[in-house]
Order: sequence, then structure tokens, then C-alpha cells
Amino acid sequence: MLDSLKGDKVLWGIIALLAIFSFLPIFSSSTNLVYVVGKGTPWGYFFKHFIILSIGFLLMFSTHKIPFKYFKGISILMLPIVILLLIYTLSQGTIISGANASRWIKIPIVGISFQTSTLASIVLMVYSAKYLSKLQTLNFNLKNSLLHFWLPVFVIVLLILEKIFPYYRTLHKYGLPFYLKYG
Repeated sequence: MLDSLKGDKVLWGIIALLAIFSFLPIFSSSTNLVYVVGKGTPWGYFFKHFIILSIGFLLMFSTHKIPFKYFKGISILMLPIVILLLIYTLSQGTIISGANASRWIKIPIVGISFQTSTLASIVLMVYSAKYLSKLQTLNFNLKNSLLHFWLPVFVIVLLILEKIFPYYRTLHKYGLPFYLKYG
């Protein structure tokens, strides 16, 4: 198994250690969650976390086998999908266990929720790397890059910040004066 791992072995080791240590807070907080919610067992949450980590490692392993030249095309194909997912996320007001989770969407069949802004930032990072690597051979002109690069970047960033902005506004309203007075 270790022979089939390519890339930085230290990075794979750090990821494995983080995954192992992630069981500690899951197991310790699940007892309180079982007591408050009243359903499930600590071992059930432990097993669910194990399944999610296993799926994550399977996705990481299969992704690292894909040649990096294909990620350029994938990022171009994922841009409109990510924009649609962000618009869908903005249009719904999700509440998970009584908390406002409006930046999350739930996958219907699996029952797992995720933040579309995280997926959007990953796609945007790969798209930016693709575009900037292309600039090594082309003449860079701001006018030429407005439509192909800056328009998708601004649309995605604005859709992400639409949900995050109220939190920053609250931070500036209450946190900044407190910091300036007592900090």
C-alpha cells in the first residue's frame, strides 16, 4: 500500500496523524451530544466519523493518482457548477440542529452536509493556478484578463462573501472598538 503512494510521504504521515487525533474530540464531545439530543450512541458518532474519514482518504488517494494536467480542464468545468451551488446555497436558509447553517448544503441521499464556499475556493485556486501558469507564455494585459480571469474570480468571491459579510460586520461593530479600547 505504501509503495503506491506518490508525493510527499511526510505530508501523508501528517494527514494520517491528524486523522487519528481527530477521533479524540469526536469521542469526547459525542457523549454530550448523545445526552443533549437524546438519540444515538458515542460509538455511533465514532463509527460515522470513521466512515467519513475513510471516504476522505479514498478520495485523496484516488485524486492523487490523477495526472495534474487534467486538473486544468476540471477547474474550467467546475466553475459554472460551483457558481450554481453557491447561488443555491444563498437561496436557502438551512438550519442544522437549531443553528443557522446557511452556508451549508446537505447531500440528500447520504445525509452529509458540506460548505459550498470551501469547494468554490478550491476550484478557484486551481483555476487561478491554471491561468497564471498560462501567463508565462502570453503577454499579460489587464484588459484581456478581465473576462477570462477576473470575472469568474469576482463572481465567486462575491457569492462567498455574501454569506460571510454579516459576521464581519458584527466583528467590526463590536470587536474592533473593544480591541481598540482594551487591546
